Amino acid sequence: MLQGITYSIMLIAAVLLVLGGVRTVRAPQAVRAALTAQGLRGDSLVGVIACVEIVVGGLAIGGSRIGVFALAIVYVGYAAFVARAARRRISCGCLGQSDAPATWRHATTNAIFAASAATAAAIGAPAVGPIALIALFGLVGLGAILALQVVSPSSHFEVGVR
Repeated sequence: MLQGITYSIMLIAAVLLVLGGVRTVRAPQAVRAALTAQGLRGDSLVGVIACVEIVVGGLAIGGSRIGVFALAIVYVGYAAFVARAARRRISCGCLGQSDAPATWRHATTNAIFAASAATAAAIGAPAVGPIALIALFGLVGLGAILALQVVSPSSHFEVGVR
């Protein structure tokens, strides 16, 4: 039963990471502002972060043990980032919200996601079927295309909803 709960929390974390990555691609301003407010180069990092979120989340959803381990690492970083933002009473930029300050509850949730992903990686991520693998490769490809659009918006292709 504990294994099922761990996997469920890990999958929720992975889906939220993918959704956050897609949101960052579509509207990067909040994440860029949050990174800049913490003294980081928001312009340089926002595309990389979106790509990492989509690819790592997709790999974790697909059951890749390395993807699940990477998910744990990403959420440890996010827990630290959000905790620092909460201490400074500034926004973390999560899910495109630039006006809501980060909270300790959010930092704790990220830490729980990290612990669940680390546990799932340690006990072994569940196997995944061929249909899920096809969907996973599509998701990774979409993540790469969307991240390129953020990094180089003047490219020759258009992605997104208008």
